[in-house]
Amino acid sequence: MSTVNALKRFVIVVPVTSTGEVVMYRGKKGWELPGGSIEEGETPEEAALRELFEECGIEASQEDLMFIGTIKDKSGEGYIFGLLIDKDTRLGDSARLFKRLPVGELAYPLYETMALINTTIMKITIQKGGKHGRS
Repeated sequence: MSTVNALKRFVIVVPVTSTGEVVMYRGKKGWELPGGSIEEGETPEEAALRELFEECGIEASQEDLMFIGTIKDKSGEGYIFGLLIDKDTRLGDSARLFKRLPVGELAYPLYETMALINTTIMKITIQKGGKHGRS
């Protein structure tokens, strides 16, 4: 009898403003980007929207999400999404908009968090035609 090792599937959402501010929420380990496990029967996009609302209070649609890419590690496969938001977007109680990351209070290593943020900002800028909006 063979056993199938089911890898975890998860999402990470990088909500940013046109000026590079990033929304993070206060989790158990510290400040982190919204995200979590994809539930059975859920698409990555549905999971991203659910996690974004649960953790940051941000309501968005699938059309608002930008697929950034996937990451794989020993625990599973992650789907990364970007979301361009207005700096005046209403946030939930556990979420905050950062101009500078709280380096000493991040839940995950700075290089991982910055890699996700920088890639998202680059892809959003390219898709929006390189225009820098002012919010």
